[in-house]
Parts: sequence; structure tokens; C-alpha cells
Amino acid sequence: SGSGMVALASLGGDARALAIDESGRIVGWSETTDRSHRAVMWESDGSIVDLGTLPGDAWSEAAAITDGGLVLGVSADADAIVRRSFQWDAVHGASELSLPDGFIASDLNDAGWVVGNPGFAIDPADGFHELDTLGGGSAVAQAVNATGAVAGSADLGPNGGPAVAVLWDPSGVPLGLGTLPAVGPYGAGNTSGAYDVNAGGTVVGWGTVEGDSVSHAFV
Repeated sequence: SGSGMVALASLGGDARALAIDESGRIVGWSETTDRSHRAVMWESDGSIVDLGTLPGDAWSEAAAITDGGLVLGVSADADAIVRRSFQWDAVHGASELSLPDGFIASDLNDAGWVVGNPGFAIDPADGFHELDTLGGGSAVAQAVNATGAVAGSADLGPNGGPAVAVLWDPSGVPLGLGTLPAVGPYGAGNTSGAYDVNAGGTVVGWGTVEGDSVSHAFV
């Protein structure tokens, strides 16, 4: 905005902003004065909206928002153990996403795609499907772009090999993005993961290299 960092209002306790749309609406979570954990949205004017929880729950947080104002979040019991994904909009409030047991959504887009974990995608044409892996047993979907490309990671090989960053195209075909080259005095990369992908297909994420104890950002 050109004005530097600005503190956002809270519901009375800790707060964290996790996503922002093109109009400046921000979503995340805030604790209340009684330490309840609530999904919230900050309007572009800075005012804060408590998005509530699903019926029977006491904990929630929001993870993503589309430019159309559709919010994706997670609702849970007070201990945040039994979790359910929800969508929220200003007309209907929070409604539970219909997902198989154990699946939690992580991102969505304006075209109606939803992705989450263990690695899955919901697309408007074909509905729910699990994402193909790179031969291993698991996949993680972190983000989906405007065209339906999904960024995340997947295990290599059937025996729980190292995870590497993956970009799934809109038809669900996975492309392993490999690992980092050698960084400074350290060896070549051994693991990686993708966190986001933009409309042009550029992926960002993290990777580790042999002999180094820290992870490195990549684009």
C-alpha cells in the first residue's frame, strides 16, 4: 500500500493474517478475550468480521479467500482435533464442505476448484478426485491457481522416499519439479515442496540440500 506495515485489529487476543484478495480483504484467525480461536476476515477498511464456526464447534480459522469473497476455512472442536472444512460467504455464512473423512481443504479459486490433503482436488467438471503421486504413497496439495494447476509435494517411490515439489496440471497429471542444485559449500538438494503457484505457472516453495541444516526458498 506504500504506507508500510499496519497492525490489524483483533477480537481481543493473538491474531494472524494468512491470505488476501485483490480488493484488500484479508482472512486468517484471531483469539478472543476468552482465548477462543476464530476465523476472521478483515475488510479493506480494516474492520474485522468474526466468521464463526460450524454448528457444534468452538474453534475455526480461515486459510484462503477468492476475489469473489468466498472464504475457505477449517472448523473444529475446542481442542482442534476433529476438523471439518467449510466455505463462508456474506450471504450464506459458513457451510461444511462435503469431503471424505480425514480430508481437509487448503485452497480454492474463483473457478470453483478446491484442493487439500491428503492430496485431492475438486474441479467443477469432474468433482472430487485424489491426486496422482510420483510413485509414492502420499501427496500434499497446498495451492491452486486460476486455471486449476495445483502446487504441492509428493513422495518419490513406493517405500516412502523423499518428498519433492510437484505441479499438477488441470487434468491432474503430476510434474515433479526436482530439488535445488548445490547451494554454496553444500551438496545437491534432497527434498523440496511447493507452497503456491500463480496464474502464469510460476511456483514458489522450499528445498533442502545435503549437509545444510536449514531450508532454502525457491522460485
